[in-house]
Amino acid sequence: KNTDEFRMAKTDFIAVLDDHISSDIALNAILGLQELQVHVEVAQFDEYLTSFRNAHPEEQSLEDIDLETAKRFYFNENFESAISTLNQFMKAYPNSIHINEVRYYLAESYFKVESLSQAAENYEVLKEPWNVYTSRTLMRLGSIYQELSQILQAIDAYQSLITLEATAKETFSASRALMLIYASRGECEQVIRLSNEILEMPNVATALSADREALILKANCLLSLKKVD
Repeated sequence: KNTDEFRMAKTDFIAVLDDHISSDIALNAILGLQELQVHVEVAQFDEYLTSFRNAHPEEQSLEDIDLETAKRFYFNENFESAISTLNQFMKAYPNSIHINEVRYYLAESYFKVESLSQAAENYEVLKEPWNVYTSRTLMRLGSIYQELSQILQAIDAYQSLITLEATAKETFSASRALMLIYASRGECEQVIRLSNEILEMPNVATALSADREALILKANCLLSLKKVD
């Protein structure tokens, strides 16, 4: 029954847009058609949006419509289309209050298609000044720079996240990533410092089975330092 109702609403909205695209009522129709895409396929939506844009070039709601269209591509895992529409949004609305949100989804889309350099470029812009995406951005940058073998940049990203005093889980994840980097580089003093910090987060470390890992790396480093002495 609901599907039939959605299809009937789709037919009504399309009729309005076909016959009254220049009218004020077209805004409600295009917004309704956009919302219906969650429930039924609206293959012609982009065409109707273009027609609406041409008929109402000054309509302020276009910004919100364009944002939701771009985000829909992202959440539907159509990342190439998301990249295209999010880039278009930033060019069209450079001063938008949504610009950080848009850049975050753009960076995530590049990350999802493994365009790591482009992802890092956008994350770098997003990481400061502080915003709601900063901690997630720094964690992503750390992992990307590790993948790109840019280890000093990875260390800087993880250390920035720790300094930020993020959530306990985020702080733990950054500390663990740093500990493993330093272990791979044989920097035992840093490994011991970070393992001690991780072991002081017993609830998080135990839940993620990392306390044993920290103890083993710490023991190996203590033994190594003892041999050097």
